[in-house]
Amino acid sequence: MPKTADGKPDLSGIWIPAEGSHFMDLGADLKPEGVPYQPWAKALAAQRQAAVHKDDPLAQCMPPGVPRVETHGAHPFKIIQMPRELVMLYETSTNDVFREIFTDGRTLPNAPQPSWKGYSVGRWEGDTMVVDTIGFNDRAGSIPKKGVRRPRLCTLQSVSGGAMSVRWNSASPLTTRRPTPRHGQSRST
Repeated sequence: MPKTADGKPDLSGIWIPAEGSHFMDLGADLKPEGVPYQPWAKALAAQRQAAVHKDDPLAQCMPPGVPRVETHGAHPFKIIQMPRELVMLYETSTNDVFREIFTDGRTLPNAPQPSWKGYSVGRWEGDTMVVDTIGFNDRAGSIPKKGVRRPRLCTLQSVSGGAMSVRWNSASPLTTRRPTPRHGQSRST
């Protein structure tokens, strides 16, 4: 595994999700009762499934939110790792988007400007990059609702042998009854 000058894993490079089953449904590998949706979110998920996702934000050419943008097997993304931030460049079918993850020791702001990718700060825990993100707009994600903003999403990434393991923990009491850990994997190209 390549390392940076300070001895941390170098995540720089072009990555592609290993498979895309989570792109339309982050709970794809869970039993229906395993996704702890709040009643409104469960109804919206069922409505979207029945309508073959025609009212999904992507069907309206809106960019995919996080972590959805990192789960589509046909679309690569590039990580540029610098000492004080990671920049992720995404190639999507709707438009090209980017995400900044500040690694300079700052804390999350109290009220960031809402955006598609949110406001992210990262820190190293051993060889794992831990990213906390808040400030999603009310249209990002696969279950958006007007006025509802997911409060936090933690992403853990580790690299070994050309594969990056990614874990998401969506902790939104407005959308789910409890945190829902998910996982995926990307490979370097």
